[in-house]
Amino acid sequence: MHPPSWFRIGGIPLDLPDGWEQKVAAFTHDFSKRIDELDQMLTDGPIFRVRTEGVGTVSLDDALDWGGFSGPNLRACGLIGIYVAACPIAATIILILMW
Repeated sequence: MHPPSWFRIGGIPLDLPDGWEQKVAAFTHDFSKRIDELDQMLTDGPIFRVRTEGVGTVSLDDALDWGGFSGPNLRACGLIGIYVAACPIAATIILILMW
């Protein structure tokens, strides 16, 4: 099965291949036992952090200038800080609604 077929209008043209259940069962058998190890490796692992921290950062000025940014992306750029400085009550309402 070719992955782009999964995104076709109407779905995939064929059923799942024979033996798929055994492959999924083998993958998931130890997964719950190893989830903490995987989480630690991804969140605290030095290789992961070096490759992901600071990559693709966008300043608030660039985000507003480029357009197309909304919601979490604008908040990640620091937009909520502007709300807090300009109108603390509005910022509190926004934070409550986001919660």
